Amino acid sequence: TARAQHALAAPSPAWDVRYLAAPDRHGLAGLLLSAGSDRDRAGADSIDLRSPRPLLICVHGYTRQPLEHLDVFAPLAQARGWDLLLPVFGEDRFPAFQRLRARGRSRRPDLALLDLVARAAPAQAHRRWLLFGYSAGAQYVHRFALVHPHRVAAMALGAAGWYTWPDDELSFPQGWGCARDPSLVLRPEAFLQVPMAVWVGERDGEIDRHLRQDARTVAQQGRGRLDRAQAWLQA
Repeated sequence: TARAQHALAAPSPAWDVRYLAAPDRHGLAGLLLSAGSDRDRAGADSIDLRSPRPLLICVHGYTRQPLEHLDVFAPLAQARGWDLLLPVFGEDRFPAFQRLRARGRSRRPDLALLDLVARAAPAQAHRRWLLFGYSAGAQYVHRFALVHPHRVAAMALGAAGWYTWPDDELSFPQGWGCARDPSLVLRPEAFLQVPMAVWVGERDGEIDRHLRQDARTVAQQGRGRLDRAQAWLQA
């Protein structure tokens, strides 16, 4: 969050980006890029999407670098006429955001995103969104879609570290079985109807220190990100 604020304070940003502060110490911050040219709304905390512009939400990885996603996806969003939202899951409030696990009094990460969209773009609150996630962000996106498939028009997953396995005998997030949090309800049938793209880049083959290597995950999904993506898609 501090890096995002610093970057937005720099002279003449290439895009009309707004920093959305968390509403309280347990909430979620984000960056918002509107495809519109509503310069008269400078300083506003939200955009009024009366036209049916799609909303693309890009979720950062474990190292929490949303500005990299901004650099990559802002030109695409501008060219396509999409609005772009980049949530910032701070490590202090959301250390396990990729598992949809809350910390202390913070909101559950999936519910925090629903709140952020309602605050940033109220007219989008009941629409379906385009979701992209990289690494831990890809974990978050497919788990968000398991719980809220009615909010996802399509999703793209890049190099997830590991996946929630389609097995009802395993509890969530390891599998599609019951979660410890009884309020977290999975909807796998609807999830399987959501259009999805999955890939692993040629430089994502390294088994780094952030990649989960417990015996059960390795036996079930493989050692590396490519093996795990292929095994999960086949399953």
